[in-house]
Amino acid sequence: MNRHKMLHGGWVVDVRRCGWDEDIQKAYEQLNLLPGTKYEPIAQVAKQVVAGLNYITVGEQTIKGTPEKNQVCISFWSQVDKERTTSILSIIPIKDGAPVTLPDGQVVDWAMYDKA
Repeated sequence: MNRHKMLHGGWVVDVRRCGWDEDIQKAYEQLNLLPGTKYEPIAQVAKQVVAGLNYITVGEQTIKGTPEKNQVCISFWSQVDKERTTSILSIIPIKDGAPVTLPDGQVVDWAMYDKA
């Protein structure tokens, strides 16, 4: 929330390839509790202020026991409370580096942003 003024209810594009919000690390830790898969964040793409925060991220999904790696668009909600409750909303496969479409229709070419 340090780069852009957040509009309640509106999606704000906030692409980061590193130094993302702490909620993202917590969400990926939760994802890694799922059996048979491993997830690593690649980019924070956007967020939305609601009763908490909604996030859109891109991650790398590895199916355990295979060398295959897939890019996925992951959306989740984080409740801003003492425990920072996180709920995964969706995991959608995408082509490597493909733009992501936000729920409000914005298309974000997240891969054009530098990792630095």
